[in-house]
Amino acid sequence: MKKILALSLLLAFTTPAFAQQLQTTVTTQLSCMGGVAAAKKYGGYYWLVSTCNDGKSLAFVASEGNPAKPYTIISVAHDAPAGRSFSEEGTGDKAAADAALAEIKNLSDQDIAALIAQSKGGK
Repeated sequence: MKKILALSLLLAFTTPAFAQQLQTTVTTQLSCMGGVAAAKKYGGYYWLVSTCNDGKSLAFVASEGNPAKPYTIISVAHDAPAGRSFSEEGTGDKAAADAALAEIKNLSDQDIAALIAQSKGGK
């Protein structure tokens, strides 16, 4: 009986619905709009990049003149081996946002570290 209960609990906590709820809970605890925003070009247009309050996740907000505006891409940092996950929200041009996201997903660890430093006011 204990094995059945343990298995039931394990299955309950590994369902896609629970995983989505957990991810939503973690994501909603991030605050990414404070501090200095670095202007960077992705997908041919400028995005304002801010570091989130965890010090390792980033928000990319479509700037003026970007057809994706209004659009935000959040790059959430996870401990290895998960790396990063991405969430998107907006009503601007999806093709422009997708082009930027493709470049953002290919940023190296060094690129990420540089963006974090720049958006915290460093060089």
